[in-house]
Amino acid sequence: MKLFQPTFKEGGRQLKPDDCDKSREISSARVHVERVMERLKNFNILKGEIEWHYLGCMNDVITSIAGLVNLSPPLLGPDCFL
Repeated sequence: MKLFQPTFKEGGRQLKPDDCDKSREISSARVHVERVMERLKNFNILKGEIEWHYLGCMNDVITSIAGLVNLSPPLLGPDCFL
């Protein structure tokens, strides 16, 4: 796994064109990650307080919710991955 971060300007200089393109791609991907995270948060079970005796099964609950989000309609169209 590798962490990608947008390039930041140093000393008020402009970014190189390659760095600008890479930052734009990373920012675009970040928007989609935020949308998926919002879908996870929309489940009511995650909005309220969780009683202590349910804590042992919360890993299974989160895994099930993530599976349901993965089965929902895609955020991006099929032409985005050409």
